[in-house]
Amino acid sequence: MQLSITLILLLATFITMFYVFQKRKKLGLKGWKSAMPSLCMFGVSLSSLGIITFSEIAMMFVMFNLIFLLTGAYFIKYLPRNAR
Repeated sequence: MQLSITLILLLATFITMFYVFQKRKKLGLKGWKSAMPSLCMFGVSLSSLGIITFSEIAMMFVMFNLIFLLTGAYFIKYLPRNAR
């Protein structure tokens, strides 16, 4: 069961990453500041995968989730108006 959840989460994350980066390329968005919110959300997804996989050190991954969420929220102000 744990393996299937892990594989589904990994597959969904990589498909979504591909879609977001293609969409950014199509819109002509460049720069790392406007990419940070989506990168942080992908970090949350992968960190949640760490919580599922490594239950012994899950608190460390929860802290990573918090850092990713706060960082992503901070960099939302750098998104272009039409991308929101």
